[in-house]
Amino acid sequence: MIAASRRALVVGVVIALVAGTGTVAATTPAATQSDDTQKFEFDLDGNESDGRFQFSGNSNGSVFDFSETRDSPDFSFGETSEPPDFSGIGDDDGSPFDFSGIGDDGEAPDFSGIGDDGEAPDFSGIGDDGEAPDFSGIGDDGEAPDFSGIGDSDDDGDDGQEPGDGDSTEPNAPATFQISNIGTNSPVTEGETLTVDATVENVGDREGTQSVTLSVLDQSSSSDVTLAGGATEEIALSVPTQPGDAGSVTAMVQTVNDSLSTSVQINEADSAANFQLSNLQAPETVQAGETIEGSIDIENIGGREGTQTGGFGVDVDGDGDIETLEERTVTLAPGERTTETLTLPLAESLPGGTVTFGVHTENETVTRQVSVVAADGSTADDLPEYRSFTAYVEEGYIEVGEKDRRGDLPDCPSGIPENETKGCAQFTASFDQTTGEYTVTPENFRFPVIRFESDTLDDMPTNISATTTVEGSLDTATGYSTFEASTFANLLIPEIEGCGMPVVVNGTTGDSGSLSGSNGSTRSVITTGTSNATLVDNEFTVPGARSCDGLETAIGNDVGLPAGAGENEFVMELYIEFHAEPVA
Repeated sequence: MIAASRRALVVGVVIALVAGTGTVAATTPAATQSDDTQKFEFDLDGNESDGRFQFSGNSNGSVFDFSETRDSPDFSFGETSEPPDFSGIGDDDGSPFDFSGIGDDGEAPDFSGIGDDGEAPDFSGIGDDGEAPDFSGIGDDGEAPDFSGIGDSDDDGDDGQEPGDGDSTEPNAPATFQISNIGTNSPVTEGETLTVDATVENVGDREGTQSVTLSVLDQSSSSDVTLAGGATEEIALSVPTQPGDAGSVTAMVQTVNDSLSTSVQINEADSAANFQLSNLQAPETVQAGETIEGSIDIENIGGREGTQTGGFGVDVDGDGDIETLEERTVTLAPGERTTETLTLPLAESLPGGTVTFGVHTENETVTRQVSVVAADGSTADDLPEYRSFTAYVEEGYIEVGEKDRRGDLPDCPSGIPENETKGCAQFTASFDQTTGEYTVTPENFRFPVIRFESDTLDDMPTNISATTTVEGSLDTATGYSTFEASTFANLLIPEIEGCGMPVVVNGTTGDSGSLSGSNGSTRSVITTGTSNATLVDNEFTVPGARSCDGLETAIGNDVGLPAGAGENEFVMELYIEFHAEPVA
């Protein structure tokens, strides 16, 4: 309370000095004097006769005289010339008001906490012209007191008197680079490159440049990044891996201010010898009865020295398998490469057409197509023009679901059914020999009833039909073939119509999942107008049954449906007859 009273008195005096009018904390209003002097009276204890402060332009009767004719003000109190006695006012010990800090040491008084809201008082508008008062001349050095920092909140918690105190509107935080969203191409194998990507963000206010570094084992890579305040950038850093690095290791990305780590897997390189083939050279055209002369590059990319016997040959009968005509044994150190030349004789009996020339090691096989001119001068260009073909399933099966429920197709060797009642699975296609494309309409896609194993229904007779036109391709030069068929597997359950599931199948004479097909014989196409091929699919999916009058769950449990890729397969060994006539 006493400290507050002191502040109030000081403020009141300052206001009175500046304004020159009004009564400050007094009960007696100011009276205007004949010599334009105004008198201010302060009642200190409720007794109006106790004393007055008078501000006048001369020394007559003044209590505080600040006139220009005096060297210093006369502090008199009351009607006498004696100075005022402030003792007893203030603290409980009777000491006078404490005005320390004002004057000699040049410090401004602390006005914080004065006012209703605890803010320093607003002096604007005080004075004759409505301007804020001029405090120049107050204090020993004649400088105006420094009120900066009074009232505004400052973070350092001091009294606001230091330069720079108060609010600051300019962002000034230094550049600070932080790392997030780290990712890798893990796992990698020893000898491969490990790449780590991350987001770098400058969370400071100032632009800055820092080096971002990736560290893995004893390898490191870095890149300088410049970012404005608040900006981000995606970076990717890479380091090579070495033999002996195998294991789960830590990859760390760091800046001056931050770091982020992740675990990466480096797998051990295969230490066994591994002979890979490249750059197979062979003539484009050869004469039957002559030789194929060619060469092949062989490299050991494994971790150990090895010896392997490679085979060189051609697909003599056109069944897709390379018949070895010559063998060669090769020893290579890790990373060593050699070029082997070869000469392979061709039988005079070979018909004109295309043969597959190939080389194999224990690890890899490479092939190349070579045109053969027959002894009579005929070539693949002499292939008769075919406009359609019929493919018969000589034998095959379909297996579906987690329970591996299997249904065998009826045997039909060379297109002749072994069981007339069952018939053959077959389809007849319109064929464009120039492009190799073919189509099969739903009515020309014919499958007999297939019976699948079943625990619930004893067996599960199923009719498979095409729901749209089947499309495929067949290369008469290589025998390679594919097709895509949208089908519906209709489960023939008594008194239930339309029970089954839609299935899309993609057949190929190549590889499909764990299955491998085989190309047809192009040479037999030339000589006999027939061919053979094996089509497989190990990647189609089978959904759950639908429209089965409440039996959907039982069927699903019995077969293991729905079933994803790799859980179903079909294999069809085909006998193909080509026709010069289009499909009727």
